[in-house]
Amino acid sequence: MKQLRRALACLLAMLMIVSATACGVVDSALEESMANLVQGNLDCIYLGKVTKDYAESVDSTVEECLADYEAGLEVEAQYFANYFDIEYYTDDIKAKLIDLYREIYSYSNFTVGAASRLDDSTIVVKVDVKPIDIFAQLTDQSDVLLADFYNKYTQDVVDAMSDAEYQAYDKEWAETLINACKKLLPNVGYEESVSLAMQVVLEDDAWVIADESMGDIDNEIIYYP
Repeated sequence: MKQLRRALACLLAMLMIVSATACGVVDSALEESMANLVQGNLDCIYLGKVTKDYAESVDSTVEECLADYEAGLEVEAQYFANYFDIEYYTDDIKAKLIDLYREIYSYSNFTVGAASRLDDSTIVVKVDVKPIDIFAQLTDQSDVLLADFYNKYTQDVVDAMSDAEYQAYDKEWAETLINACKKLLPNVGYEESVSLAMQVVLEDDAWVIADESMGDIDNEIIYYP
């Protein structure tokens, strides 16, 4: 569900490293470039922060990089809809979810460490991630945060709904979840820190961030129970 964002990140990585290798950088400088590359990718993908220097290093513009960030928010919003069984994914709900994830992502907590060469075709960059716990909190406090909704819509009430009534019910479900998450935002915390080794690999004369490594980061940024 989140592969669009991973693909965008890998494209930025490849362009940067092609540029670097063309200049004949030595191993230590290349390893430093890998760490900077990973930092730039994660800053762009999760925080929406892009410097002009970074954009130029990946043969892009700040506007294009920020468009990638927005695309990632859309992917995450769709994931939310699937995760919480929102059946009528309207433009209105989509917009509200994108705004919600913009706020959630602002709490992204990752630390990029040093890079080291594993072999001739692989450089490893250490990244420590503290997964955002907002959905763990939502689960733990659902009896309180969602009580009014559950009391209003018992199973017999839902079973008796017309199609139009069910669509209105589905919209209210989505908005109830969004509002509950917004209530939790001021008290967002983190799950236990996770250490990951992001691999940057040599493919077809270009260094690229391995898709599996981007997937590992993506799976840890926000904890979904």
